[in-house]
Amino acid sequence: ISTTLLSIITSPYFLQVNDFELRHDDRFFAVNGKSSRLNPQDTLTVRINRFAISDVLTTTPEDKYSLEGDVSSLAYLNDLFGNVIVNCQTSIDNFIVDGDNLDHMDVSTAWRPESKNLDVDLGIVTAGRKCVSADGLLDLGKGIMDLDFNIDSMSVGFLNFYLDAAIENMRGTTSGKLRLHGPLDDVKLDARLCVHKTTLSVKQTLCDYTLAQNDSIILSPTRMDFNNLRFTDKYGNKGVYSGYITHNMFSGLRMYLDFNVTDLLVLETNEKFSPSYYGTVYGTGHFGITGITALCNLDIQAKTA
Repeated sequence: ISTTLLSIITSPYFLQVNDFELRHDDRFFAVNGKSSRLNPQDTLTVRINRFAISDVLTTTPEDKYSLEGDVSSLAYLNDLFGNVIVNCQTSIDNFIVDGDNLDHMDVSTAWRPESKNLDVDLGIVTAGRKCVSADGLLDLGKGIMDLDFNIDSMSVGFLNFYLDAAIENMRGTTSGKLRLHGPLDDVKLDARLCVHKTTLSVKQTLCDYTLAQNDSIILSPTRMDFNNLRFTDKYGNKGVYSGYITHNMFSGLRMYLDFNVTDLLVLETNEKFSPSYYGTVYGTGHFGITGITALCNLDIQAKTA
C-alpha cells in the first residue's frame, strides 16, 4: 500500500485537499480539490477505483445471498459549507448476484439539497447488451422511494434466493416493467414480467420443468399471480397452472395453485433422497396445492402411469 503526502488547508469556511491518494496496485482512493463558502462552485473530487464488494460485505458458507464485484466511483462535491450538492458516477465490474454474473452496472446519482431528493439513474449491461435500465428518486426528507425499471432479457437466477424453500436451479431470462415504491422501511414491488427459456427444479420431487416462452407473471406488493402458464417436463409432456402466491417481500410464501397435466413427470426420487416416498411417477389430471411451502395441502384428482 502506498500513499501520497497528505496536504490539507482548512479554515472555518474553506477546505482544500491537494492530490491525496491511497493506493494498492490498481485499487485506490483519491481526493483532490477545494470548497469554500465564498465560492459555492468550488469542487472537491473523490475517486475510488476497483474496490472489491467482498472486502466490505463478507459472507459465510451458510449465507444464501451473495454480492460480488469491483466498485469504481467518481464523485463531485460542491458547496460543502452551504447546501451540499453531490453528483456521483459509480460502476461495478464483474457484478455477481447470488452466483449470477450480471457483468456490469452503472449508477448515476445526484443529491438535491433543496428537495432532499437523491435522483437515481441505473443500467445493467450483460454480455455487451443493456438488460436493465431504471430511473427515479429517493426522497430522504419524506423517507420514500420511487424507481421504475425496464427489463429486457435479464437473468432470473437471483430469484433462487427468494424461492429456495420449494425451487432450485432456476435459470432463464425475463422481460417487462417493474416498480419499487413506498416508504424506505416498507418498500413495495409491482411488476408484469414475461419469462424466456426458463427452467427450474422442484426440490421435493427432483423434477425439472421448462416454462413456456413469453407467459406472464404479475407481481404486486403482497402476491404473485399466474394465469394459465404453460410448462413441460424434460420429456416434453405438458401442463398448465394458474393461481397465486401471497408473500411479504418474498418471505412467508403461501401458495394457492391449480395444475392440469397430461402424462407429466411428477416424481423422480430414490430411496436415499426420501425413504418414505420414492420412485418415478407420471400423472394425468388435476391437482391443487395450498398452504405454506413447509406444510402444503394437496388436492389430487389424477391417475398415474
